[in-house]
Amino acid sequence: MHDVRRRHHLGRIAGILTAAALFPAAARPVLAAPAATTAGRPMTRDEAQRLVQAFFRSYGVQSPGLNAKNLGGAMVGEGQVFFEYRPQRRDLWCGALIYRFRAKPKPGVLEAFRAEGKATDAGGGTLEYDPEGGGLYLSRVYTRTVPGTRFRADMGRLIQASRVWSVEVLPRAADRAFGHAAPGGSARTPPPGGAEEGAVLDAARRSRDDLRAAKPGVAFQVDHLKIKGDWAYIDAKPLTPGSADGPAYAYLSALLRKEQGRWRVVQAADPAADPAKARGAIRKRFPAAPPDLFPPP
Repeated sequence: MHDVRRRHHLGRIAGILTAAALFPAAARPVLAAPAATTAGRPMTRDEAQRLVQAFFRSYGVQSPGLNAKNLGGAMVGEGQVFFEYRPQRRDLWCGALIYRFRAKPKPGVLEAFRAEGKATDAGGGTLEYDPEGGGLYLSRVYTRTVPGTRFRADMGRLIQASRVWSVEVLPRAADRAFGHAAPGGSARTPPPGGAEEGAVLDAARRSRDDLRAAKPGVAFQVDHLKIKGDWAYIDAKPLTPGSADGPAYAYLSALLRKEQGRWRVVQAADPAADPAKARGAIRKRFPAAPPDLFPPP
């Protein structure tokens, strides 16, 4: 469910990407204050670092944990998780990504998420939106240190809940906000890191000269991927694994079609164009593409 993303993305991004898709990030609460854990004494940075490093090790993720700016994050299992130690507050912010908006959400969208999520387990976290990076998270805050085994269990529950929100709450919220199903319905998100996702990403690499020529191979931060029948739509940030100083690749938004068992990009959006308008142009050109492939407006 990461990167050398643009500076504004998630507030403050810095650090080194690894083959495990490490990417640091920060977030700012908007919808509600994150759930806090308060047992024990105030948390130091060293304690936060040990928790984050041990958590990553337990999943086999090669990561330094928190970077010099107290930020960290990675793909863990089927989810994306972020951390930030906040020295002024002496706490550790943790967030599991549900969805990343490429443009400011339309009025009513966040309220629809909140309403639709009332009956859905939040994994011990709180719904939180980062207006700078466009990320929607389930988050929780640790103001005191906790045992590593408990932290791992808490984060596992949070990540699992974020996947449920992404797959189940997202389409319901879009339906509530706009009166139609999107994305979701029978369109589905393939398991991150699986063969099906890999086949779509391989097609994305083949579609552009800069991505084909990149050495080492370009990885992706997948922000949105839906498949329905022989159609797929992807929003993804091309990354350079292992380097924070590599070339900056243009964002990829593309519609794909499976032909003779192989995915092929049939239309890629202009990365400089307004995302909603670019998707609209793709849908107009390919009216047979299922509407529920595409992200909400």
